Amino acid sequence: MYIVANPRLTTLIFRGVYLPTYIQCEWLRQFDIKTVIDVGAYVGNFSKALSIVIPGVKIYSLEPIAKYSRIIKDKNIPNCVVVRAAANNRNGSALFYESSFPPASSLLPLKKEFRDKFPLKVKKEVQILTLNSYFGKRKLERKVFLKIDVQGMELNVLKGASKILDKIDIIYVETAREGIYQGEPNFSEVYSYLIKRGFRYFGEMLESEFYPNFGLKRYSNSLFLK
Repeated sequence: MYIVANPRLTTLIFRGVYLPTYIQCEWLRQFDIKTVIDVGAYVGNFSKALSIVIPGVKIYSLEPIAKYSRIIKDKNIPNCVVVRAAANNRNGSALFYESSFPPASSLLPLKKEFRDKFPLKVKKEVQILTLNSYFGKRKLERKVFLKIDVQGMELNVLKGASKILDKIDIIYVETAREGIYQGEPNFSEVYSYLIKRGFRYFGEMLESEFYPNFGLKRYSNSLFLK
C-alpha cells in the first residue's frame, strides 16, 4: 500500500535501489547528516539508499569480502569510498567465516545449533582495522551517521571507535536479544557501552519489510542519538 500511495518509489527500482532499505531510512532527512559510515556494507544496499535519501552525503563503506566490495564499487555511488576491510577493536588480520547464506557471514563462528541452518562455505583471512585508526587523521564532517551490521562483532567495532565516538551523532546498530554466534554480546552490553559514552537509546529502527513477521525476533536494529 505504501508503494501504491507513493508511485515515485517505483522509479528507484530502476536505479538499483533496494526499496525496503530506502523506505526505512527516509526519516533521516530531518537530520543534517553530512557523513555516513557503513560498517558491514555487504553489497552496498544501505549506502546506495542513503546516497539518494541524503544527496551529496559522504559515505564510507566497509566490506571485507572482495566480490562484495566490487559490487559496491560497480553501483557507482556518489561520494562513496569503499574500504575493503572489516572493522574490529584491533588492526591486522583475522579469520572470517563466510557462510553459504552470505548475510550470516561473520568474524565469529556460529553456535553449534545453527551450523546446519547456515552452512560454512569457506574460512579466509581478511584485513581488520579500527575506526579509530582509519578516521584518526580524516576529517568527519558533522553530523555523522554510523551504521553497524557485522553479525555479532558490533561491540568490538564500537570499542575500536572509542576515540571518534565524540564525533558520531547517530548510531544505528544491530543488537542481539538471543544471538547465534559464539561470544556474541547481547543488547544490554551494547546499550551500556553507548549510554556511558553520552548516547541515548531511541528504540528500534524498524525494517521496512514487505511481508508479515510472526514471533519474537532474535535481532533488532537499535538507534542511539547524542
